[in-house]
Amino acid sequence: MNIPNILTCSRFFMTAGMLYVFTDHVISAAVLFVAASVTDFLDGYLARRYNAITAWGKIMDPIADKFLILGAFGLFADIGRISWWIFWVIAVREVGVTFFRFWAMSRGQVLAAEKAGKAKTVTQIAAIGGIFAALITEALMSGRGPAEGFAWLWTAGSFLIVMLVWAAVILTVISGLSVFWNNQRLWRAARL
Repeated sequence: MNIPNILTCSRFFMTAGMLYVFTDHVISAAVLFVAASVTDFLDGYLARRYNAITAWGKIMDPIADKFLILGAFGLFADIGRISWWIFWVIAVREVGVTFFRFWAMSRGQVLAAEKAGKAKTVTQIAAIGGIFAALITEALMSGRGPAEGFAWLWTAGSFLIVMLVWAAVILTVISGLSVFWNNQRLWRAARL
């Protein structure tokens, strides 16, 4: 097993750790999320840089990504930070596109990552990071609310997080539709 594949594997463990410690240790959960997000960048970079791309990595890397993103959004839906419909929109897109990619691979086609998909991932990670930042701030302030004179910063931060979540949802839908639209020749050929 090469280093990129070890990093991919570690993302599963970090995500499981994030899910396990979230309720009692939100800071630890956030640190695990950031570390897992970094491995997402590193494994792909190292695999391309050192020509270490493997069939295992092609299959497991996107699964590890979905596990991380859906795990975090699932936690936030469970505590009421986001609505469950947001989680389900993201889940349907992520699982649907992943299965479509595997189906295409079974037909000898590798679907390249699209710009919309990359923007979607960055926005999802930013939204999750923003929610973690809000949770940590609240935990450190013990629910006291913003300090005198800083209410505007609290409001601005909350507004930014809402905008990031909405951007993540919109880009998730657009990028999912884009994958199916740009590869319609595959599923049209399968119907013939």
